[in-house]
Amino acid sequence: MEPIQDTIILNSIFVRERNALMIQADFSSLFAQYYLHLAEYNLKPTSKIDDLFKDWLACFSLHLVARPWKETHAWTLNLRAPRLSMFLSGTCVSQQVVGRVFTEDIKEADRNLLYAQTLEHHLDKPKQSVIELDYEAPLSWMESYYEQSEQRPCRMFWLGEDKYALIAAQPDCDLEWLKSLDEEQVKNLDQTETLHHLEERQLAWNCGCSVNKLLPLLGMWKDKLDELFIDGTACRAHCPRCAAHYLITRDKLESFFAENEEE
Repeated sequence: MEPIQDTIILNSIFVRERNALMIQADFSSLFAQYYLHLAEYNLKPTSKIDDLFKDWLACFSLHLVARPWKETHAWTLNLRAPRLSMFLSGTCVSQQVVGRVFTEDIKEADRNLLYAQTLEHHLDKPKQSVIELDYEAPLSWMESYYEQSEQRPCRMFWLGEDKYALIAAQPDCDLEWLKSLDEEQVKNLDQTETLHHLEERQLAWNCGCSVNKLLPLLGMWKDKLDELFIDGTACRAHCPRCAAHYLITRDKLESFFAENEEE
């Protein structure tokens, strides 16, 4: 795996007397990495889709830190309008988060659904849940996810610029206080509440994909290479996790299939 650079710091803070967990971070660096990725592969989402994805990326990243660190999470969100699918995956173990937006060949759905997978590192099979979401905004989607899947309330806040915070209820949480919070109160929480810093975690935009990792995904074309390479001796393959694209030659793919037959 390539070394992770330009990580962001996500702070985990316990709000004493309110019994709530707050995760907060400045996502400027992570968003910059995301935009560099888009530019490198000439990916150009609309401004509306871009705003949805960035908010959802921030929500997802904060959730990673609210959970035990030896977990890997993968979320797929299918929306009715705009008709699209957003995928996110990440883990604090390798300090990485990645995702993409699908806008083509999306089956029309009658409701917004979030498919969430959580894999604990000592288990073989992930836990799965399917959550129905109202269409409002990514921050409210996260609050709905906590109510339905985590079975505890949380609040999501955009604090201006690229700063976000998640505040989740813990046992015996002051729920009236949690419900009444607004952005200004969260910004000044250190002035009104007793806070205890628990830990810092780091994340960076990183997929780790490569040509060699994409080759096994082309197994269905093993007996149809003439169809795959109909326009020449090379084809372009897209990473399903981050939408990066790679040029794959017919010779390389044939060699890969031959080597796997010998094993």
